[in-house]
Amino acid sequence: MKQHTIIVHGWSDDRKSFENLATYVRSLPERQVDTIYLADWISLNDDVTYRDLTFAMQRAWLAKQLPTTPRSVDVIGHSTAALVVRDWMTTYYTAQTCPIHRHVMLAPANFGSPLAHKGRAWTGRLAKGFKSKFETGTQLLKGLELASPYVWQLAEKDLLTRGVKRWYGQDRILCTCLIGNAPYDGFPGAISEDGSDGTIRIAGANPNVSRLNVIYDEPNGQPQPPALKLIHPPKHFVAFTSIDGENHSTITMNRKTYPRNDHTLALIAEALSQTDSTWANWCQNLEHDHRDTWEHQAKHADGDEHYNHYQDSIVRVRDQFDQPVDDYLLEFKINDRDRGGFARRFHRHAIRKVHVHSDDPSHRSIYVDVTTLFDDIDKRGEGLKIELTASPIMTKGRGAPPVGYRPPTAHQDDALFIPWEQLASVFAADRTMLIDIQLHRVITPEVFELVSHV
Repeated sequence: MKQHTIIVHGWSDDRKSFENLATYVRSLPERQVDTIYLADWISLNDDVTYRDLTFAMQRAWLAKQLPTTPRSVDVIGHSTAALVVRDWMTTYYTAQTCPIHRHVMLAPANFGSPLAHKGRAWTGRLAKGFKSKFETGTQLLKGLELASPYVWQLAEKDLLTRGVKRWYGQDRILCTCLIGNAPYDGFPGAISEDGSDGTIRIAGANPNVSRLNVIYDEPNGQPQPPALKLIHPPKHFVAFTSIDGENHSTITMNRKTYPRNDHTLALIAEALSQTDSTWANWCQNLEHDHRDTWEHQAKHADGDEHYNHYQDSIVRVRDQFDQPVDDYLLEFKINDRDRGGFARRFHRHAIRKVHVHSDDPSHRSIYVDVTTLFDDIDKRGEGLKIELTASPIMTKGRGAPPVGYRPPTAHQDDALFIPWEQLASVFAADRTMLIDIQLHRVITPEVFELVSHV
């Protein structure tokens, strides 16, 4: 049966960049391609929102009379296209009715980009060169900002679903995620983040997201140890690997000299040929391929921390009323027999960057160097203690605030403690972890009183 294929560009791009890729896909002898569509969408208008794009995509889809039967169309998307396509499919379809069969994500911005909040000067320079009076797509960049509520909510719609609501894997969308591991050349490369392809963090591209729910409760007014629930993606959920030598631009085949790695084209071709019966092996093969790529780089990187392993830990803090907690501080303390109780090395080196979302400070991205973390916490009996202080801080005695959050205590059972044996479940290489923390907001009786009138 012939298969429709749609190629969707990313932010600040257009369909012309993907004509070479379309020609390559059409030439694949094992594919019976009916029609290849190159999408073109507005990404630099400051008023266009993701909701506008999903509506317009559905309208264009129906206008072209593309099939809407389940698993009838293949999609290739680059960068921000992952967010647009995922938002569209979860808005207009269900996991059982989605028309996408295979989705090949090239350097997807599934959890945003560290460049999105840089401002007009930086984003405009990347998109348009040295020009003024331009638009950069303000509404879209807010969603692309690290730790944005938008990417969290979108993940809850498709990446965190389980059971009959599962969107990916066998009998669902066969999604393959490919991203390069090299920074840009020249000036952009000098300020690219380690562990990225120049624009997207490798950890933030990986759709195989995990979630840690942490609940602080105070039944009968007595603080309790936090309740933890760790949720990992199903096995063979999304196939994921990194490609040696490619950056955010070269992976798209947008010039004759690209891609840099001959393996890239073969991976795209194989991703477009997967079936339910081959899916488990494909996921395993790419997992091994990713590990081999990074082991090779580690041997030849000569200490270059760009090739360390990283995790993007996205933290959201709310109270028991589901209201955001904006003003809080996370402190990490290491029980390290080699270096003592508190390791400054962790805050200085293992935590590479913290970003507070500009519109919602209850959402924060903590970029963790997993390689350094496990160099510090390397044996049984060691562990990581995480203390959270939120404002307003509840104090005792005269002048105490009427509402607030209790400060952390010196007792280990009142804090979030992760022993060495469990650390690899919470901090893993090249993935995103959503850490959802619910604090207990204390409200004193003085906030609202009823006094009998005599």
